[in-house]
Amino acid sequence: MLGFESSIEILKDIEHSFDVSLLEYNNIKVWPLIKLALLQKLRHPNQQPIKNTYPNDQSVFYFIEKKQLDFLSKNKTDILFFSRTVEHTIMSDNKFYNPYIDPMIRIVKDLYRCLKFELIITKDAYNTMPRYESTYMIKPYQNYVKTNFSHTITHFTSLQRIINKLFKNQVNLDEGSIITDAKNVISWYSLFIQILSNTSPSAVFLVCYYGYPAMALIKACKDLNIKSVDIQHGRHGVMYKWYTIPVSGYDFLPDYFWCWGNAIKNDFEKNITTPTHHKAIVGGNINLSLWIKQDIMISQDALKYFNNLKQKNKIVLITMQHPDTVLPGFVYKAMKLLEAHDYFWLIRLHPLFNSNEVKTRIENLFEKYEITNFEIEYATKIPLYGLLKRCDYHITFWSSSCYESIAFGVPSIIINPVGLNFYKNEINSKIFHYADTLDKLLFFLTNNIINIDYNYYFETDLSVTMHAIHRIVNY
Repeated sequence: MLGFESSIEILKDIEHSFDVSLLEYNNIKVWPLIKLALLQKLRHPNQQPIKNTYPNDQSVFYFIEKKQLDFLSKNKTDILFFSRTVEHTIMSDNKFYNPYIDPMIRIVKDLYRCLKFELIITKDAYNTMPRYESTYMIKPYQNYVKTNFSHTITHFTSLQRIINKLFKNQVNLDEGSIITDAKNVISWYSLFIQILSNTSPSAVFLVCYYGYPAMALIKACKDLNIKSVDIQHGRHGVMYKWYTIPVSGYDFLPDYFWCWGNAIKNDFEKNITTPTHHKAIVGGNINLSLWIKQDIMISQDALKYFNNLKQKNKIVLITMQHPDTVLPGFVYKAMKLLEAHDYFWLIRLHPLFNSNEVKTRIENLFEKYEITNFEIEYATKIPLYGLLKRCDYHITFWSSSCYESIAFGVPSIIINPVGLNFYKNEINSKIFHYADTLDKLLFFLTNNIINIDYNYYFETDLSVTMHAIHRIVNY
């Protein structure tokens, strides 16, 4: 599997050596979709391509019930927020909170008509109820529709030759599976046309543009002349690295990429040769801005937890990743050695991998190393920013929470080669630290080394946020 930097370089070479704007399926420029498929192939080389399971002259299309359309038509909006179940990672006062969308609604709902909506695609949606901000749940239904879609992607064979050359024939993209991907995006298009036509927003905000429904929503926005905005939700990866943009832009890319600060905006813009479309705009991390000023979304149990933490000498937060990525042995040794100095360890499980099974597995490992000065349950369910405000050090494999730790003056220590690859520039600039041995980790955990102006990474002035929103909505 290729590393992050290698993947970026090869994808850059493809865009520079081949006119990817020529790649079309049913008159849609599909390089963003192909790029996503290629990235998934690099990450999971043994994964089998998904084939079309229905006749070539038929496609699935999603629609919305008339009674829900009637509701939408009576609720015209200025700003439409498209949320996903998986984004509701915080719970406070028995309500689920979306840290990307809900803070924005909180500061604009007195000025603009807003509607937050979500598609009920799986039963998981019902497990994140009730919501902090009211969410209109749409349950789509599907029909098979006769279509006359193409069976090929224009110039795909030429692209495959370039890929074979760059990857030395080790990567084979299946054209049929990408056509299936394109059909999956198109299948959601009619649904979003219905939603947008009935609500008439000026702008649509969403998180993580590179999913099938999100791409369909973005294309529907373009066709109806509605601005689309992707809200930054973490470190920008490969799908935010673009080098050549067609004159007319891409149907599946948003008009704006909402950035936490100038660091991300500058990184995004440095490679764009035609900045007319798909612009980066600094709007800040609203949730972080609110947290810097005061604690929000905090329960009484969390306040008691924070008071107990005050009794400890040093607090170290470890943000975990996939459960298969285990802590290296030298971390356990450091935990044991620093026990005498009253270091306390907060183990925060990843929002997608925080089951009781994962928790038990970690607890068993700590028991094996005879470590007792740690806590998992509250460290996982309490808002991240509440923990960062109260910890002295932050350890992670490669989580983008290392960026967020900057805003709270907390030094981050990377302990995994993937993170070293991801944050090479920041580590070389001593913004983050890298530890791959016990001695290095102990050094960083006994020296508070951080001297960074977080304003370059995070805009926290809410007047700048509001200006960005006004600019988008009233464009």
